[in-house]
Formats: sequence, C-alpha cells, structure tokens
Amino acid sequence: MAPVAVEPQHLYVPLVATISHATLAVALTSIVGRGLYFSYKSLPPAQSTRPRLANREKLVPVFSALAALSLALATRSTSQYASISYSRWADERGFDSEGWFPYLTGGNLTRWLYDTPVYRDALEIVAEKVRRFWWAQQADLGLISWALLLSIEGHRRRIPHLWAYLALSQLVNLSYAQNLFYLALLLTPVPLADDDNRVGQGNTMLARGLRRVFPPKPANWCPHPGLFLGILFLNLGAVSLLPYVAETSTKTDSIISLAVTTLATRALSFILVVMPAAIPASWGTVHAHPHEAYGAYSQIFRTASLASLVLHGKASLTALAYNTPGSHVHRHLRIQGVIPSSLAWEDKRRTEWERTATAVTKVLGSTNDHPVVAAVGNDVLLSALTLGIWAAARALEPKHILRSCWPFYSPGNAARSMAEDVSSLAEGYANGVEVEPADEATAKSELDHQDMPISPRKRGRPPKNAAIASVSASDETTPTIRRRGRPRKVKQEEPEPEPEKEQIADPTYEPTPEEVAELVEGDALPDEDLDWEVAALAWGITTLGGLGCGSAGVYGGECISR
Repeated sequence: MAPVAVEPQHLYVPLVATISHATLAVALTSIVGRGLYFSYKSLPPAQSTRPRLANREKLVPVFSALAALSLALATRSTSQYASISYSRWADERGFDSEGWFPYLTGGNLTRWLYDTPVYRDALEIVAEKVRRFWWAQQADLGLISWALLLSIEGHRRRIPHLWAYLALSQLVNLSYAQNLFYLALLLTPVPLADDDNRVGQGNTMLARGLRRVFPPKPANWCPHPGLFLGILFLNLGAVSLLPYVAETSTKTDSIISLAVTTLATRALSFILVVMPAAIPASWGTVHAHPHEAYGAYSQIFRTASLASLVLHGKASLTALAYNTPGSHVHRHLRIQGVIPSSLAWEDKRRTEWERTATAVTKVLGSTNDHPVVAAVGNDVLLSALTLGIWAAARALEPKHILRSCWPFYSPGNAARSMAEDVSSLAEGYANGVEVEPADEATAKSELDHQDMPISPRKRGRPPKNAAIASVSASDETTPTIRRRGRPRKVKQEEPEPEPEKEQIADPTYEPTPEEVAELVEGDALPDEDLDWEVAALAWGITTLGGLGCGSAGVYGGECISR
C-alpha cells in the first residue's frame, strides 16, 4: 500500500484568512448600520423640523447610493483579480485556464491560496511601477486626512464605533467607509448624550470594562496638538518610505519590507483615531468655548495638507519623468514610386507638449494595467467625487477650506473673525433679537439712503408708501364735499395688541456658557440646496494637490465651521 501524503496543517491558514476577511467586512458593516440607527433614533426634537427632515431625506439616499457604488466597484475588482490569479496558478499546473475559475474545487482553492500570497502580490502590483504608485499614494494620504476627521469630529459628536469605519476602509475601500461616515455626520448633527452613546456601543461586559478603564472626557476637552502632530509625522514618514521600500523589497529580504511598512501606516492611523479616548484627561485641555480649539485644528490640517502636497508633487514629477518618451520617434514610411512592400525610416521630433501629454496619459491610464490598480484608481476618483459633494452639501466657507489646506492663506483684515460672530450671536441671544453681521460702512450707507430726498416720479405703479402719503396729503388740502344720501361709515384703525410677556426680552438675562455652546455647536442648515462653487473649489484643490491636500482642506473646514 502506497503511503499517503500528509498535508500540513498550515495549508488552511490562507483560506481561513480570506474567509475571515469577507466575514469581518459584513460584520463591521452591520455594526456601523446599527450605530447609524441609534444615531437616528437619538435625534432631539429640534432636529425634526421640516427643513432638516427635507435636508436629510435628500442627502441620505445620495451618500447611501455612493457607498453602494463603492462596494460594487470593490467587489468587481476583487473578483477580477482573484480570477486572474487563480487562472495563472491553474495554467502553471497544466489545468485548462479557460473561464473565470477553471476546475475550481475545494482542494484547488485551498492549494491556490496556499501557493499564492494574494495580499503581498496586490501590494507589489501597485507599487512596482511609479505610475501605479501615484494612485496608491493618494489613497494613503487621503486616509490620513480622513483619520484626523474621525479623531476630532467623531469624538466631539460621540459617534459610536469609530474604529469600525477605519477598519472598513482597509477591508473594503476608502470611499465606502467615507460615505458611511458622511451618513453618520448627517444623522448626528449635535453631539450624542452619554446615555445614547452607551446604548449605541452596547451595554456588554466588555463595553462597561472599557468605559471603566477609559472614562469619558469632559465637554470641550481637546488633546494636546503635539500628540496629533507626533502621530501625524510618523504616519507621513512611513508613507514617504513606501516607494523606496517597494524598490528594495523584491531584491532583498530586509526586515523593513513593503508589507511591514504598509501595516505600520495602517496601525498609526488606528492610533490616531483611538488616541483621544485612550489618553488620560490630563494630556489635554478643557476649553471655555469650543471655538478656542480651532487654531490648533487648523494647524494640524495645514501640516497634513502641506506634507501631502510635497509628497504628491514628488510622486507626480517622478511619474512624469519615468513615463516621458524620448524626443525623437522612428516609424516606417512607405516610399512612393517603389514597390509597396519596401519601407524606410522617418525621424520625427516630438514637441514638449506631445511628450508631456503622452506621460500624463500613461499615468492616468495605468488603471487599465491590472484590476488591483483599477480598484485603487476608482477608489481615489470616487473619494474625490464624494469629497466635493460633501463640501457642497455642507456649504462650507471657502476661507475655512483655504485656511486648513494652505499655510500662507490670509483672509484679510476686512473679514470678520469667528470670535466676533460668536460674541455678536451671544449678545443677540441675550437681547432676544437676531443679529446679522454688518459693518459700520453698511449701516452708514443705509442711514444716508433713508435721508435722501424723494426722486422724481417714474413710470410704473407707485410704491405703497408713496400712495399712502399722497392720499393723506390730498385729504389735508382738499375740502370735504357733502353728498346726498346715507353717510358712509368711517372704519377706525384698531389699536395694535400689546406683546405678551413671554415675547418681551429680558435685558438682564445672560445665557450660561452651556447654552451658548449648545447654540453655536449645532449644524446650521445652508441657505442654498447645494453650493457647487465650494464643490468646484474642493475639486480644484484635489486636482492640483492630490487627494490628501483636498481632503485636509475640506475636513479642516468641517471641523472649524461650526
């Protein structure tokens, strides 16, 4: 009897890892959906007005559809990559390689995953060429800026399960997790109460233990900016090492490999998100007003934007240099008057525009090289698209976006600061009137306009005030004429009703700091449906500076626009 070959036990480890990957993605999506449901159920009555309901009914389906599109594109690219990898493995072993998965059985599937390191191959496919890495680096830099938004705005609003959003960005793709988090921001316009947050996170023994080890931070608490900047510099440094590690990982078996460096960037992003909840309260500052932290937030996002701009510019120049063709092109030319099959060479010189256009076409068209590159490219493009739509839906101020992405931006002395807006808003709230920002020149011009003499009569229907004035003047000058018959009843004007006591503002009333913070920290509805000018600004910054720079500007503007 022939001996039976014993299969090693670690043969099933890659299969278990692949199945766990898909199962974990589904489980985390359900956890995020449960958190979104609790955020929706926890909306206060003030957020259930008709304009706010109409705004949510309009935007929630948009970002839900974008999330579904991201998931569909990721699933399609993954299936294509798996089919190509399995067909190559089957062809090397003499199987018929026709179809998507030729001779697919349980044993062949296990052998294929054991013989083929699919995750490492995907990393090497993206990083082995400069034009492909140009897309991958944008996804990494966009992930860093988005992790800052999760860390700052997610903890401020007490959105549950922030770690699940970041994990989905690695298990599925970045745009899928971003659209889910946009839904969380729409359904959590004001910070959740601590009790609601406990319900969203679950009341299990593990959750109670985590709350005991990491107690919730007080209101208006912000970590020290140096902690954000330290983790940010480490993460950006790891991203900057990726192109050099990609060149040496295939040639040498060094400890600092491509997989280790990539895992380091992902781990630092997770540390950035969980840091505000894990550190003690003494490592931060409790501000008297939430807007006092805006300067630190702008500095953090400006640092991320400037570093992303430098790395993206370096990657763009390198990609163009490697893909720019020579200055001369040689092609066959048919000589007239000779036999048709005879050929000669023509030496034609390319212009600089033609060479640059060819290089740009190669870089942008690298998404057609492989399904893995197509997945990264589609993720970057869809993330940039949703970034502009989010900026338009929120109607962010352009000065806030530019302040967060460009360190040398100065709005000028004529612009009102946010502290002035907050003080005027608090003063108006105390006086019971609505305050609108207006300068002295505007008020003076309005007073001058009221004192102007009456202009000559023009064509058209006279205004109501002028008609009343003319009627009153004619009544004074024209004598009354007695008419025969029954006299007409004169309708006397009714006196205006006195205002109720509840409507009279108390001049001695001063709002508490908690009331002022609650008044200005809620999301305000935009005047317009969608501000496409802000979207064009976000898309323009993303086109010039990359996804990391554009994301830093929009997310920084989101954090300082309350």
